[in-house]
Amino acid sequence: MKRKYLKLVALVLMFAMVFTVAACGGGNQGTTTTATTATTTAAAPATTPAAGDTEGTTAPVPVVEGAKKVGISMPTRSLQRWNQDGSYMEEMFMAAGYAVDLQYGGENEVPVQVSQLENMIAGGCDVLVIAAIDGESLTEVLADAKAKSIPVIAYDRLIMNTDAVTYYATFDNWQVGVFQGKYIEEALGLATAAGPFNIEFFTGDPGDNNINFFFDGAMSILQPYLDSGKLICPSGQTEKLQVATVGWSAETAQSRMENIISSNNYGPTRTRLDAVMCSNDSTAQGATNALVNAGYTGADFPIITGQDCDIVSCKNMIAGTQAMSVFKDTRTLAAQVVKMASQYLNGQTVEVNDTTTYDNNTGVIPSFLCEPLSYTVNDLQKLVDSGYYTADEIGLTGAPPPVDTPPAATGKVGISMPTRSLQRWNQDGDNMRQMFEAAGYEVDLQYGGENEVPVQVSQLENMIAGGCSVLVIAAIDGDSLTEVLADASAKNIPVIAYDRLIMKTDAVTYYATFDNWQVGVFQGRYIEQALDLQNAAGPFNIEFFTGDPGDNNINFFFDGAMSVLQPYLDSGKLVCPSGQTEKLQVATVGWSAETAQSRMENLISTNNYGPTRTKLDAVMCSNDSTAQGATNALVNAGYTGDNFPIITGQDCDIVSVKNMLAGTQSMSVFKDTRTLAAQVVKMVSQYLSGQTVEVNDTSTYNNEVKVVPSFLCEPVSYTAADIPKLIESGYYTEADIG
Repeated sequence: MKRKYLKLVALVLMFAMVFTVAACGGGNQGTTTTATTATTTAAAPATTPAAGDTEGTTAPVPVVEGAKKVGISMPTRSLQRWNQDGSYMEEMFMAAGYAVDLQYGGENEVPVQVSQLENMIAGGCDVLVIAAIDGESLTEVLADAKAKSIPVIAYDRLIMNTDAVTYYATFDNWQVGVFQGKYIEEALGLATAAGPFNIEFFTGDPGDNNINFFFDGAMSILQPYLDSGKLICPSGQTEKLQVATVGWSAETAQSRMENIISSNNYGPTRTRLDAVMCSNDSTAQGATNALVNAGYTGADFPIITGQDCDIVSCKNMIAGTQAMSVFKDTRTLAAQVVKMASQYLNGQTVEVNDTTTYDNNTGVIPSFLCEPLSYTVNDLQKLVDSGYYTADEIGLTGAPPPVDTPPAATGKVGISMPTRSLQRWNQDGDNMRQMFEAAGYEVDLQYGGENEVPVQVSQLENMIAGGCSVLVIAAIDGDSLTEVLADASAKNIPVIAYDRLIMKTDAVTYYATFDNWQVGVFQGRYIEQALDLQNAAGPFNIEFFTGDPGDNNINFFFDGAMSVLQPYLDSGKLVCPSGQTEKLQVATVGWSAETAQSRMENLISTNNYGPTRTKLDAVMCSNDSTAQGATNALVNAGYTGDNFPIITGQDCDIVSVKNMLAGTQSMSVFKDTRTLAAQVVKMVSQYLSGQTVEVNDTSTYNNEVKVVPSFLCEPVSYTAADIPKLIESGYYTEADIG
């Protein structure tokens, strides 16, 4: 752990040296705000590196003097960038000597964020770093922070209508929009071409003040061409609020793009669409999905802009379905915030470089603006060279694992995943897409909103109507697909249930999963051995968490664990003070970390759990998201170090791997989804080429209509000592998990 700490300190100091500091006043952003807040600022450095340089002149982050606690409030785990931002800041603050309370606001749920901030304020945080879900909804809770003299740093989204905001750290978001507008201008040759060209617009959440800068920056370039008629928006939707996307949701953007396509007769052989100006990558991905489904391919694909260079959009740039993305190195922004907080708490001059632009309706907030960069596919190697991604993560080089049995003929594969909100479904979907494409298949990969059954059903209907040769489905609710899969069966489209058995239908051809009973056994065995239940006198207190009641796998996870633990409950050596030991009592809808945290908080309160109160020895969690929820609640209740209960998990996702290193999660069952994805590609290839399909279980998985022939991959039980294996296998890089 000492080596890890020193490495993190080095990481903070390194990132503190890469700031590109530019004095960005209000003039270049078309605003006329006047500074009304007095502030003490550090002088700008004598030299400013050129865009893309990796060395600056900013001083290192000052290490905090005395123990301090930082509350970090991020909007959601549903977008890759907020996971990265939160993780980077947590590591950097901890390396600088702070205690950290990092929270995510559910699925962009304002009441959740407000409640978390209330707890941070009451819990003694010395500074708050907040990326607001809705910049206008925190006035009341931040009044409490101000009353307690707790400084607030608004992170990348300006918090409005409150004088409690001390500083703002962001990127030059006007420049983000300018980059997007300039790209469209140059790609279409608007300065010289005759035109006209057709364009549509997408920006983000109306509660995010940044959309004003993104959209207005882009329109500062594009509006003259709209005025002259060289650019035309056939939908007529050119006003900011007309083109806003609530929650920056890819699914919402896709739905709107589908409506625009339909109502304006867009298509490769119908009305031409030349460009879609999207303010970020999630809206770009939604627009892209709709355009792919409408038949756009190759050279006829419209220009699509984006922002964040997230993994899916990097892959889309490589595939030619997204033209560019604005890269905002959030490591730089995270390190700047750590530096500003440290300067403030140490009584030093806080470095800002903008004191005129960002007025939150109570005054101008002193701000630090980091520099964005405009990236196309030709720039993606820079992301690899900087360590932001590996080449394999974005599909820049290398190839996916080979499929043993290549198909005799190609076809179209529909892949339906439940949600992007859990890391593992993103990995599974991306792994399969790469492998199927490498094997010669066309792929239609869709995610079912935020675990929304109607969305998944609609997507499957489109896949069936769209000529898919096979469907691979990780069901949101295994009982809800009977009707739509009857259509697949009528068209002789085989269905492979992926990691979740689909119930009550004879349309399921095969099932590919892991040995999920063994997953539960591993979790139960770990608790048995860690508490030495065979020899110790006891009694030991335990609580239980499993997953979504619509996921058939919870039966195997929970029953496998209870096959080990139930005898100790029966004998009284294990005691569950809440009395909640039945599967449905301990289920967690949507496998939600937030729901698990809320339930754990209730258990703590009602059973008087605490480090100095009723002892809690173990929490049996069926997967990592429920484990993370339980962990958050226990940390908030004061558990630390050796008094932390044993917590089990499953999936070895990044947050839980870090928790294992920190000692707040004991184990996780690793299911190498690359192996499962490769097995599914192999089974599809065997089926479509008329070969015998490999299965290794023909008796276990009865979906209430028939026993489904299955292939079970092997899970592995991992603790902190096993984490190097994840790196050695290429599943994660060392940078991913710190």
